[in-house]
Amino acid sequence: MSITQNLPKIKVSLHPQTPVKDRVIIKSSRTAAELLRKLWDPDTIHLFEEFYVLFLDRKNGVIGYRLMNRGNQSATVVDIQLLLHIALSTNCSGIILSHNHPSGQTKSSQADNKLTSKINEATKLLDLKLLDHIIITQESYFSYADDGFI
Repeated sequence: MSITQNLPKIKVSLHPQTPVKDRVIIKSSRTAAELLRKLWDPDTIHLFEEFYVLFLDRKNGVIGYRLMNRGNQSATVVDIQLLLHIALSTNCSGIILSHNHPSGQTKSSQADNKLTSKINEATKLLDLKLLDHIIITQESYFSYADDGFI
């Protein structure tokens, strides 16, 4: 009896739906914000916070996105371990974080800043790039990268 008969085999594969040549390229925070805004339902963007992540290839082409969590009117929780697991599973090179502020305020909170710093440090350990964290409102957006925080 072989030892491999008792060990579960782990298989990793990726089957992107969009060919590399057809991926949307993120060129700026504005490009990212315009794309991200489409993920929010305009009828509920002011009701509760949602946290999305864009997963990007080396040329900033969008491999895909993931809703990480839906919270309440003032907060949402993000599982950083799960976020990084998905990033590694997609074989991405960079990520863009995004969440909305139902209040309409684009100013980042202390909790937003702390989470962004924590994710930024974690991505560095895995040789991934945190390219931006964008706060979306019905009317506007705030970019951590444009503000020099990232």
